[in-house]
Amino acid sequence: TTEANPDSLDDDKLRVYARYGVKRMSLGVQSLQNDILKRANRAYQSEEKVGHMIATAQNHGIVVNTDLIFGFQGDTPTRFRKTFSQLLKYKPDHVAIYYLDAHEGFEPDEDMLAPDVKWRNFVKVEQIALAHGYIAFPMGEDGISVVGKRQGNQVLSRFFGSYLPSLFKYL
Repeated sequence: TTEANPDSLDDDKLRVYARYGVKRMSLGVQSLQNDILKRANRAYQSEEKVGHMIATAQNHGIVVNTDLIFGFQGDTPTRFRKTFSQLLKYKPDHVAIYYLDAHEGFEPDEDMLAPDVKWRNFVKVEQIALAHGYIAFPMGEDGISVVGKRQGNQVLSRFFGSYLPSLFKYL
């Protein structure tokens, strides 16, 4: 397992990772909105680069987990869901959506992190996930986990056991 920033990857590096046995990669996407990326000091990142790195890693047999952040200043639930939909078109194996915590240089948008807003966002994220062949479920107070069919049996069986086959017939 390795963790990477989309901008730090290239085809050669992914080929080396695969050759040396890396089977899973966590890709810190955070957002696909340019103004949000600029505020998060990631103005160098592009949606095209993210999509290319997901596809290239998967072509090398690496399972790709991606991270998105909900609650950046200047973001809205609607814009966040647009980012989520954009990311799903690249078919990552897993998307972890984390709620932004206040830390040096980053203050979350408190209105976006109100419990009722987070709940409404989860319901809509769940609908988008299902439409793309994924299942979404809460990760406690930390965020939302979204898992696709490719990785579904490995991850979801821990949570749903024998109910898993009946869950996937709805996708």
